Amino acid sequence: MKADKSAGFYIAPIYGSSRNLFDNHYALTFAIEPGYSFAWKSRFAMNIGVQYGKTLFLKDFDENEWGPHFGVKFQLGWWFLK
Repeated sequence: MKADKSAGFYIAPIYGSSRNLFDNHYALTFAIEPGYSFAWKSRFAMNIGVQYGKTLFLKDFDENEWGPHFGVKFQLGWWFLK
């Protein structure tokens, strides 16, 4: 089985959910991530991306609020299939 390696520019939708036990709230993140994927002839790959969007904080004991979401992503990986 041959897998084609992804390489080049990409743009992706982001959704994340989490629970913060210390601050007593849930967080729902909606963002977009543009980035670039590098693939070498070997099985090694690297992605660099930037996430930008909003996070909704659903608080247990206070009013819910929206906050900004910004993140820089750097990933290293290896392809399992040749």
